[in-house]
Amino acid sequence: MATGTKVKLTLMMDKTAKKVIFAEAEKDVVDILFNLLSLPIGTVIKLLKNENTLGSIDNLYESLENMDASYLQPNHNKDQLLNTNVTASVLCDPLLLLPEAGPRPKQRTLYKCEKDRHVTDSKHATSPNCSAIMNYQLWYVEFQNAKNVSGGEGGVVKQLITYLVTDDLCVKPVSMISGVDLLQHSVKDIGASEKKVVGFGVDEALELLRTSLKLKASLSSVFLLKKEVYGVSLSN
Repeated sequence: MATGTKVKLTLMMDKTAKKVIFAEAEKDVVDILFNLLSLPIGTVIKLLKNENTLGSIDNLYESLENMDASYLQPNHNKDQLLNTNVTASVLCDPLLLLPEAGPRPKQRTLYKCEKDRHVTDSKHATSPNCSAIMNYQLWYVEFQNAKNVSGGEGGVVKQLITYLVTDDLCVKPVSMISGVDLLQHSVKDIGASEKKVVGFGVDEALELLRTSLKLKASLSSVFLLKKEVYGVSLSN
């Protein structure tokens, strides 16, 4: 999915209370939401680095970023913590929506001896089992796409059904929860409810990530502050 691409998210809103009751989301949106869980904390901080609401965790990040390498253990590289590779991204395509948090650290070269199963990143190390020199290089083949596995669709969830996402980011298949029931329990005046369709892309995903670290009413905080949601209808 291209960086500038937006997918559709349908919001059910309470106009009186000015809040999002729930959203109807297809597979692409739910995949993006669940993929946020796979981001290492260092990657999250870097993506949200220009925000003023990260508390003190960004200071911790900058402390390591600015620390001279001479203070670090020789087997540690700052990039391993600051720009952690997101392993899940090779399995979940929508995560590629998010911009790169930084250059990927150089991949380690691993070695083994011809008999033993131990590996090392130090060429010419000695095997602890057979004492042979470990200079046989191993080659890593990256798993490119989950779509190639057992006919899978890729991503996290299946595409056959619609999902409901509540304001506090509880996600359930429509088959497990009735939007009508949720609407009736959440809105005193059904006539005050309104449905709007909005676009969901990189900016919205990052804003939702930032907001979800502080607030429960995440959808309301992200989408009701936008002029295109309240006052101007994108679509019905």
